[in-house]
Amino acid sequence: MAFLEDVKDVSIGKRPEMTHDELMDYFNSHLANKSLYKSMTRFEIPGFPAKDIEMKLGKEEYIDKIINGRETLEEFNASLEVKALEITHGGKLATIKTISTETGRMPWADQSGQTKYIPVEGHSECDQKLIVSLTGTIQMAGADCLTTISFAPFGDKPLGE
Repeated sequence: MAFLEDVKDVSIGKRPEMTHDELMDYFNSHLANKSLYKSMTRFEIPGFPAKDIEMKLGKEEYIDKIINGRETLEEFNASLEVKALEITHGGKLATIKTISTETGRMPWADQSGQTKYIPVEGHSECDQKLIVSLTGTIQMAGADCLTTISFAPFGDKPLGE
């Protein structure tokens, strides 16, 4: 649990003292080289039909997504709940089911071109694998997530109006 909370905190920017290089070192150390992160994300935007996007990211793409995503949202926060945990292979592999909720405010250009910040919430259910590397470092070896991202309209108006 401590490892998962630490990764969450670093991912959402709760360690503002970490430089870009320190973030890169952290994630390079704690993500397995051959890891794969899959996500089916459903975007629910008021006034538009829901849209599903499937992503498959290797280690480098995943790190890039985390680091760039941290700078996109204002007031970014997250919670994490472990629903199931199974440790096997002599304590070297953990399979975990998690539920996480992320909230923040995302920039959105309205029809006049002005940028406004809208509330956004993400809800993810993930099956994750953690391993212990040969050097004894806990690493994320992959995840398969189903995520729903919803946006709040401006005073009952669809986004973009």
